[in-house]
Amino acid sequence: MVWQRLGRRDAGLVLGPEAFDHLKEEVRREQRQELVEPMQAGCDAVVDYSFWSRAARDCYKALIEGHGCRWELVHLKADRTTPELSCEGNLYPLDRLQFGPR
Repeated sequence: MVWQRLGRRDAGLVLGPEAFDHLKEEVRREQRQELVEPMQAGCDAVVDYSFWSRAARDCYKALIEGHGCRWELVHLKADRTTPELSCEGNLYPLDRLQFGPR
C-alpha cells in the first residue's frame, strides 16, 4: 500500500525518513482496520504478509485474539518470483479475493 500511494516510486526518493515512517504507520493502522472489519462480520480473512518480525506477528495475534477469533500462521515454501509477484499485486489481485461467512 505504501508503494501504491507513492505512485510505485521508491519512498527514499520522494519522502524523508520521518515522513516515510509516518506513512508506514498510517498504512499499518489502515491494514489492521481492514482485518477488523471481516472479523466483526464473522468472516474469515487472510493476511498475506511475511511476518518475519516477531513483534509484527505478536501484534496481529493480539488483534485477532482480542476480537475473539483464531489465527493460524502458514509457512509457504516459494521460489523468488512468488513474493515478487505478490508484492506487485499480480499474484492475488484484491478484486479477486473473496471473504465469506465462517
